[in-house]
Amino acid sequence: MTFKAIIFDMDGVIVDTEPLQFARQKEYLQHLGVAIPEETLMEMVGGNKKMTFQIISNYYKEEISFKEYYKRFAAYYADRPIDFTEILNEGVIETLEWLKAQGYRLALASSGAPEKIEAALTQCKIKDYFELILSGDMFKASKPHPEIYQTVAQKMRLAPEECLVIEDSNYGIESATRAGMYTLAKREERFPFSQEQADGLFDSFSVVIAFLENQDLKAANQ
Repeated sequence: MTFKAIIFDMDGVIVDTEPLQFARQKEYLQHLGVAIPEETLMEMVGGNKKMTFQIISNYYKEEISFKEYYKRFAAYYADRPIDFTEILNEGVIETLEWLKAQGYRLALASSGAPEKIEAALTQCKIKDYFELILSGDMFKASKPHPEIYQTVAQKMRLAPEECLVIEDSNYGIESATRAGMYTLAKREERFPFSQEQADGLFDSFSVVIAFLENQDLKAANQ
């Protein structure tokens, strides 16, 4: 198995946003007086804004549009922007540098909004590593639908089996798996993700590098 491209998810993989986003959503809903069971709140983790809003709107006390809800949400946190450099996962930059040096093509496929992706990659100074960056907002159906990963392969003119995906949430893992791609998942035990569909789990990015080195060695010996 020889991979030509490595496709990264962003939230939870590159930046450890999920606990912060969960806490922010929970705080804002408490501010509004909207009570949602904890297990239902957990379903939002790893999902996109549309999925989150669908859940919230079932408990919201008034009729509100998707656009208006997130406008108010942004205003509430206007004086507390996220500093993505503080939650950049350990080993990410070193791994991106190694992958580039080895000639791998890199892409980003995130459920996050374009403005959040731009802020995270720019603040962390890693945007230039990626030749292709896609947001779930660009698609009618985001993860777990496979379209975002299928589109990456199409735009990079690669077969699905030539792509290795780095994910963490069950939504992302399912999306990549349905697209026919080999998937490694960053282990996540703080949230009730099901990572069983992933082809492998890792705690440190050094494991990803070792995995690829082993794949390259096998290919050279064939």
